[in-house]
Amino acid sequence: MGYSVLWGRWLAGIQSEVSYNKTLINATGSSTTTFTNPGGFDTSTQEVRADIERNWTISEMARVG
Repeated sequence: MGYSVLWGRWLAGIQSEVSYNKTLINATGSSTTTFTNPGGFDTSTQEVRADIERNWTISEMARVG
């Protein structure tokens, strides 16, 4: 959806866009860290999990020319 206005040789306008995106990302894995301490090296492992979900996207654009 948009709206433009023309003044002589000049044009000004605005445009909007709304969309629904069903994107779901599930990621799992592990992260291992090795660090130094006074007695030698230690290793730490932990599980990593991420969930990303995006539902709505709204864009606005202005134009002048």
